[in-house]
Amino acid sequence: MSPQRLPRLTLPVLGILTEPHHERDGDAFGPLTTFIRDVVEAARMVGRPAYVFSSRDVLRQRTMVWGWSRTNGRWSRDFFPVPRIVYSQLTRPTRQDLEILRWLREHEGSLCVNHPDLDAIVLDLWRLLHIAMSHPTVSRDIPEPVLLKANQSLEQLLSDGRTYVVRPRFRGHGQPAICLMESPQGELSLVTHRDAPDGTQVFHSSVALRAHLEQRYGEVILQPFEEPLRYHRHPILVRSIWQRNGLRQWQESAAVARIGSAGAMAGQFTTVSELDRFQPILQELLGRRLHSTLYQVKTLGGAIARLLHERSHGAGELAVDCWLTATGGVRLYDVTTAGGGLAVRQLRQPTAKQRMIETMLAYVRSLEDVLPAATALEVQSVGGSQVLQG
Repeated sequence: MSPQRLPRLTLPVLGILTEPHHERDGDAFGPLTTFIRDVVEAARMVGRPAYVFSSRDVLRQRTMVWGWSRTNGRWSRDFFPVPRIVYSQLTRPTRQDLEILRWLREHEGSLCVNHPDLDAIVLDLWRLLHIAMSHPTVSRDIPEPVLLKANQSLEQLLSDGRTYVVRPRFRGHGQPAICLMESPQGELSLVTHRDAPDGTQVFHSSVALRAHLEQRYGEVILQPFEEPLRYHRHPILVRSIWQRNGLRQWQESAAVARIGSAGAMAGQFTTVSELDRFQPILQELLGRRLHSTLYQVKTLGGAIARLLHERSHGAGELAVDCWLTATGGVRLYDVTTAGGGLAVRQLRQPTAKQRMIETMLAYVRSLEDVLPAATALEVQSVGGSQVLQG
């Protein structure tokens, strides 16, 4: 069917960049589907046109985007003008994603809630850690990282008898962080769970271990392991979500408690509640150290947000993960750009998610001040296009 004219839209249009859609009912954009849906609908409530797209949906020769919008509770596909403001919700940005973001900024004059350089930084854990360690305060909260190089001896590295966390350098090259230990017999082990029958892999030589790491993870980073604070054997992590508000000032919009599986040495975490609701448990575990620990978490998160804003030429939203140690310490674990949406979508109460979306939209409104005057643009829609529920 030939394209049909739609009503004229007034710019600026907000575009939400995500991974390629799955085209399944209720799961159009993977685990972030419900969060992205709420962003689009909240934007509409304040009179802002918004749509969702992936990097492969950008038609550069036509200067248009084949995106997704919400109509009567459904997702449907339309042609849209290129977004004047981009809100990236990429969980694992690719080179193509970063190329499209830079094209939108440099060729079309689009503004980004997060500069493409920020996505490039968080994609590379080695680069992220070195930037963080340049801050005199933050550096104290980062276990010294080592990038395992081809000519580096694992035996020499492990000669101090310590346990190390092994993590892929590049996001997406393997999920769980794992631990490396050397036994008195000289065996090297990769451990994910202390007690699980399949939680340990044993290697009889460093050559075999190195080959395994390279095949599974590519480049890897090792950091000294510190026993985490545990609740009923579950390791605890705190994720704080930092955003710039309508005044372009940084604020902590939400903080959530996340736990790993029982007996896990490291690995994946699941959001269990807002941090305020989790405080009675932390009080039980930390006692008098509770308030100083929470203050340290907030201070570390704010310092990371401001530092990455400076180094990436512009940041507006990020999530900072802090590892709580058994001795009451706080260690920087990770930084992500889409971690906020991933965390708040798991909460039973919508308060944190609503606050996060409202703060983002207020910041988007502040970005309009530096855009050229809004103009009207005709957009087209393909009649009879695919429609998804959800």
